[in-house]
Amino acid sequence: GAIIGRKEVEITAEDNAGTLHDKLMEVGKSLVLATVEKIANGDFEPIPQDEIPVEELRNAPKIFKDECKVDFNKNGIEIINFIRGLSPYPAAWSDLGENTFKIFEAVYEPADQQGECGKIYSDNKNYLKISCKDGYINITDLQLSSRKRMKVQDLLRGFKLP
Repeated sequence: GAIIGRKEVEITAEDNAGTLHDKLMEVGKSLVLATVEKIANGDFEPIPQDEIPVEELRNAPKIFKDECKVDFNKNGIEIINFIRGLSPYPAAWSDLGENTFKIFEAVYEPADQQGECGKIYSDNKNYLKISCKDGYINITDLQLSSRKRMKVQDLLRGFKLP
């Protein structure tokens, strides 16, 4: 059908799929009310969907689990955006020795030189970093398979890295 109203929402560097969902839900509530009022008052000009430039319309693809695995051979910003786009569900994931873990939050740390991509660095107390093409991905919030979601410091208190 035709479009009666639309709103744009800013995506900040702190947003992930979950926070963006909540923002859109709030904006959507007011947009629905405003649209119903416009329809009731007859005060609207519908925009046919075929008049919207194709570049503005994007179909959301189905996401499969294998597509959610983090590729640490990519740039840090690309990896962080990948994690943000999948958090909290279905969640980006990677391997930690024999364990699989979901990554919910991480911070990119640029660096000029680091080890091979995908190498794990940790002090076994406060941080868990994985090297990428141009720095490190410092994981802050994760979940081992069959465990609860937790901060990395809580995980490191009871889990020994391989």
